[in-house]
Amino acid sequence: MRPEVALILRASAYALGDYRRLQKGNEANWRDLDWPKVRALALRNGVLPLVYSYFTEQLEPNEKLGELETLFRLNAVRSYHITQELVRLVELFKERQIPAIPFKGATLAQQLYGNVAMGQFVDLDFFVKRETLEDVARTLAEAGYVTDFDSRYAVRSDFFNVCETQFNNLKARTVVDLHWKVVPDRLSPGPDVESLIGRAQQLNLNDITIPILAPADHLHVLCIQQCRDGWEKLSAICAVAGLARLVEEDDWEMLTEEASRYGSLNMVLLGLALAECLLDLSLPDKIRQRIRKKNQLFSRLVRDIANRLFTQTNARLSAISQWLQEVLFPVRLIERRQDGIRYLLARALRPTIRDWVFLPMPESLFLLYYLVRPLRLLVNGAGQLAGLFSDGTLKQLSYDP
Repeated sequence: MRPEVALILRASAYALGDYRRLQKGNEANWRDLDWPKVRALALRNGVLPLVYSYFTEQLEPNEKLGELETLFRLNAVRSYHITQELVRLVELFKERQIPAIPFKGATLAQQLYGNVAMGQFVDLDFFVKRETLEDVARTLAEAGYVTDFDSRYAVRSDFFNVCETQFNNLKARTVVDLHWKVVPDRLSPGPDVESLIGRAQQLNLNDITIPILAPADHLHVLCIQQCRDGWEKLSAICAVAGLARLVEEDDWEMLTEEASRYGSLNMVLLGLALAECLLDLSLPDKIRQRIRKKNQLFSRLVRDIANRLFTQTNARLSAISQWLQEVLFPVRLIERRQDGIRYLLARALRPTIRDWVFLPMPESLFLLYYLVRPLRLLVNGAGQLAGLFSDGTLKQLSYDP
């Protein structure tokens, strides 16, 4: 393991532990680090605040630490700004008696590290009930948020395979993602939002009480979503490790039973295996035994994910390889073969909201999207291939089926 990677992992693990146990390191070791690589890998993996905080405990002030400090402070300013906006929206939802639970982002950073500045996030994510979408959209509009396109009637329809929609506030420079499902139906649906809201806990943030997901629920949600996304950042594994430390002993059985029921147990166990391997997470014996039974599957996945997290990718190939990773990665974790076949068919054939954006049509013509979808995928794929073989950097076209 390269020293830069080893130190980033150590910093991330320490951030989840007890800061008082840190001891001064050997400064001679720090001089040999490739500092630009440390900075780039920490930024890309969403753990720069954790790395900077670790180094401040280990090093005397120097110019290398100063470069990290600048990035840390810029991130902190953005984190505090987004947190203020989060508090404002939570208060608005409370006034209108709209159930809405923020997750990831600011609340997770506060819960795990005691400081929102320790998180590296750029938007706000809320779970809301589908039947309240209109009320939520109206509230966000009053707060200065708009959507890029008027897709609400398409979102309301059960025709499209969609689980979230996005609102932007250009003045506040914030983005809100509303989720009424954990992931699209083509993957494991995960726990329903009604259950998540019913089991919500409370967090004190900026002197107000904010609803948050129970640790076991948050861990379950993150593992399913990261399975969809391919575990692209170390920060997600840090979140799993931190949440696992908060899960009560009695809740582990509930978590595994619910994950088995939804077909997402492999996804949860993989997330925990990553946290155990990379961040030295201590797990209950029963969970560890379950992971060991999957060793043949998980050992290669953990190795592949770790390599991808800390290896620079070719920008000209990243768009296509990222899409292939997104499509094929979940298949390896789906336990039942029929579910895997169903997932691939849904991925290929089931229309999504992006098909509606590609060619907006009234609801009476929605069935035509089964013809539009292969056309759109062909057009986007041709665009990606054209960019791949053209001169210059590959343009990041919107290729998200």
